[in-house]
Amino acid sequence: MQAKQFIDQLAAQQLLSPEIIDELRRQVAESKSRLTPELISRLLVDNGHLTKFQATKLIADMQNEAAPKAPLKPVQSANSSDLDLLEENTAASDEAAVFIDDD
Repeated sequence: MQAKQFIDQLAAQQLLSPEIIDELRRQVAESKSRLTPELISRLLVDNGHLTKFQATKLIADMQNEAAPKAPLKPVQSANSSDLDLLEENTAASDEAAVFIDDD
């Protein structure tokens, strides 16, 4: 299934001619072995249809899309000691900015 999704991504980004996309779809459908996006991208690079950068980016994008997203954690309310620390850090950065501006 990933091979078909990879070809769909190639088609959507219009990186290959429609004829090459059709041929890839045909070969994936007729293949008796499992074809991976990595294998297809390597073949496309070897045959000069994609650059190595394009292939790497496409694979990375697919992996990022497939990665499960971590659930967001609720924000905890700040207590007064956190706010004091924030004010101290802000004051220190203001002093640094004044020092830098004097040069």
